[in-house]
Amino acid sequence: MQRLGDSSNALTVDYATSDGTAKAGLNYVATNGTLRLAPLENSKTITVAILRDGLSTGPVTFSVTVRNPSAGVLFGGLNRTTVTIQDSDTGFFPRSITRQADGQVSLALNLPILGTYVLQTSTNLVDWSPLTTYTTSGYQPFTDTDAQKFSHRFYRVLKTGP
Repeated sequence: MQRLGDSSNALTVDYATSDGTAKAGLNYVATNGTLRLAPLENSKTITVAILRDGLSTGPVTFSVTVRNPSAGVLFGGLNRTTVTIQDSDTGFFPRSITRQADGQVSLALNLPILGTYVLQTSTNLVDWSPLTTYTTSGYQPFTDTDAQKFSHRFYRVLKTGP
């Protein structure tokens, strides 16, 4: 929030989040409180934690509303803003990963909805290579027989099609 005009007095304003297409507890953490600006302080940030729900759903929205301003504070007609969460869940992470005695890695995947999924691996979290493709939902086991060739290896699952 940014204060415009005279900043010689302290001010307070209450704020709260509310659901749009994003749901508190699933996509973000519901937040409310009182914002306090000291004299000569011109801005404050309202922080809302974004949650990962593991589902690739596209952008979702929630609102932040301010109300009950201290005496002499005017909103100029704007007391609510809509926040858009770009899809923070571009993939599904393995449910479990076990390194076997021979260095191979076993993964247990639980793919939540029907679609096409690609299991990928990386050694640097930048360059990803496909290991296998799934076209069904539910429990999917996989053993990475090449894992013993690397000191560390990362895995992710991306939904790539319907």
